[in-house]
Amino acid sequence: QKASEGCPLFPGRALRYNWPFADPSRIEGDRETQLAAIRKIRDQIKLQIEAFIAEYNQKGLKMFLSVEPIA
Repeated sequence: QKASEGCPLFPGRALRYNWPFADPSRIEGDRETQLAAIRKIRDQIKLQIEAFIAEYNQKGLKMFLSVEPIA
């Protein structure tokens, strides 16, 4: 929810995806613990983007037809 408040505004119709990842700046612990957590978040982001690209490659622009646009 808070992340969506910081999203840029685009004039006209736009689609906004909100993928909730942990905030790396809030990770506590020693350096190794922080690095492990940041790497985990990085890997989650990579998987999400790869899934998005795979879906786009399969469905093309049709994938956006089932998403409610933001006016």
